[in-house]
Amino acid sequence: MSDPEDDLVIRYKESGLQKDYEALVQRWLPSIQRFLRLQLGSDRDACEEVQQEVLVALVPNLAGFNGRSQFSTFLFRLVRNKAIDHQRRQMRYRKVHQPLEEEQLVPDRSEDPLDSLVQKESAERLFALILQLPLPDRELLYFREIEELGEKEVSVLTGRPLGTLKSRLHRIKKKLFLQMEEGGSV
Repeated sequence: MSDPEDDLVIRYKESGLQKDYEALVQRWLPSIQRFLRLQLGSDRDACEEVQQEVLVALVPNLAGFNGRSQFSTFLFRLVRNKAIDHQRRQMRYRKVHQPLEEEQLVPDRSEDPLDSLVQKESAERLFALILQLPLPDRELLYFREIEELGEKEVSVLTGRPLGTLKSRLHRIKKKLFLQMEEGGSV
């Protein structure tokens, strides 16, 4: 394990102390929550339910984490699998998902109120377009652009060959860019 954040994992695995587990959860909880919102939409109850399933499953699953991959790869695979399990259980009862709010995934970095308004409108359009993408494409964008995972890590996490991943990401970004320019839908 070469990632400094993996030190939290090592510390918890060696100590088994509640405070080390809490430090690990505190570090990764925002990423888990964002990813679950991407997977499950705006259904807060479903996100919280799956989040709890992940946190409960994390403890026994950590024993199987051997450091051959980054912890983020291990964790996101666990979160993804729990979200898929939940979706399968809820398939018959699934409600229509409401669009994600841009504030949930993109922080406002502008100082000027006019810039902020333009940025907000652009973000709303972009998220509307992203939500029209198939789920596998949304996952690729999330892992690469929001979580800023490396291409190899995203490849391992999604099970896509690296070359396929690179070309797919390029096509997705190009399609989104063109749609933003034209003001249309995906």
